[in-house]
Parts: sequence; structure tokens; C-alpha cells
Amino acid sequence: MISRKGISPLIAAVMLLAFVMAIGGLFSEWSGGLVESSTQDTSDTQSEVIDCSEKTIGIDRISTGPSNNWVNATLRADGGDLGIVQVIVYPSNKGDKIDLPRDGVINTTGIKVNGKQDRIRAASTECAASIEQDIDY
Repeated sequence: MISRKGISPLIAAVMLLAFVMAIGGLFSEWSGGLVESSTQDTSDTQSEVIDCSEKTIGIDRISTGPSNNWVNATLRADGGDLGIVQVIVYPSNKGDKIDLPRDGVINTTGIKVNGKQDRIRAASTECAASIEQDIDY
């Protein structure tokens, strides 16, 4: 009769506990870096949102050309750098891009259109700042 011997239950429990602790140690190293990275990303995003919330676009003047074939708009950056601003007139959906790189900068754009337009919209491509206004004739 062949007798087989295995490891005792006490040694098996100790080995299982050591294995679990080793896996837990590896996980704690990885999770610490993950939490730190996530916290930094959240902090950066929060700073961007707060910074952008203070920035606005002002429309100083809107004028139209003869025969309503142009819409000219003068825009102003309020609160800081708005970067590139997309300006679109509706219902033609024609537009232009202008740069408002600093607080107080004023820039003018002229958009060639066909006929009367109802409204104009300007939105920063770098921030959530935007403004929409009716065009009065």
C-alpha cells in the first residue's frame, strides 16, 4: 500500500496567507499611484473650470453691410485669454475665427452672408465661454 503525504493544513494556511499578503502589497503600490494620478487630474480639471468660469466674451458692436451682405462684429475678451473664438451668424451658419488672447483685447470680424441674419454666436474653442445675441436691423 502506497502512502501519500501532503502538507499539513497549518502550513497550507500560512502559505495562503503569505500569498494573499504579497498580492495585497503589490496592489497597494499600484493603487497609491493610481489615486495620486487621479487626484492630480481632478485638481487640474478643477483649476481649468474655475479659470474658464471667470472668462466671458463681450459683443461691443454688430453692424450689417449694404444689401445685408455682411455682418460685422466687434468682440471683446473679458477676464483673460479666450484664445481662438468661433463666430457664426444664423440662419446662414457662416462664420469666422478670431483671436482674443488677453483680457480687454478687442477684435473685429466681417462675415459675408446672403440676406438678413437673425442672430450671432461667439464661442471660445479653449473655454466654455460663449455669447449669443440677436441682430437688429
